[in-house]
Amino acid sequence: MTNDEGQFPTASNVGADAPIEGHEEVDDLAGSGTPRSELEVWLTEDESRLGDVYRLHVIAGLAPADVATHLNIETFTFVYQYKTKIDAILDGVIPSSETLRRIVASTLRAILKRNAAQFSSGGVEMLSQTLERTEQALRRDSTDARVQVSAQVEREAEERAWQNQSNLSGSTCSRMAGISRIPSARTAGTLS
Repeated sequence: MTNDEGQFPTASNVGADAPIEGHEEVDDLAGSGTPRSELEVWLTEDESRLGDVYRLHVIAGLAPADVATHLNIETFTFVYQYKTKIDAILDGVIPSSETLRRIVASTLRAILKRNAAQFSSGGVEMLSQTLERTEQALRRDSTDARVQVSAQVEREAEERAWQNQSNLSGSTCSRMAGISRIPSARTAGTLS
């Protein structure tokens, strides 16, 4: 989707003074109505890669490969990561991947730290709740990982104990076999 001049949306040509199709016109972030709509305006005005992906992929509907081409980036997989962040910011979606959860949590913390004064209490609350749910999921991941490691350590300890038991039994048998191979007078060649 391009504007009247045939340009793709950018932070400089899409802002609070230029309404986005399907979005109401707003004067400032905190007065924009719903927390989601104020975050949409913030993303539209954001000049970072996050804002670029929001404007080009979400608003303009460009495919990830086209976004990458427009931004002069060789690969397009970064678009999916940024879309995951945008979904968390606007809709509170918690990613299923632990790695993406960490990335989303970091992004939300940074947004709250740097921009909280720009948002209404509803916007801050929305981001804070998403951050809290993301961190809860990460704590569950951490607990699950500890349980898995603990179970693995326990299995390895049981296996070592079983191997030690087998080695002891094997050693005993070897020693006993060695005893039975003590040459007798007949096999030692003393008797002819």
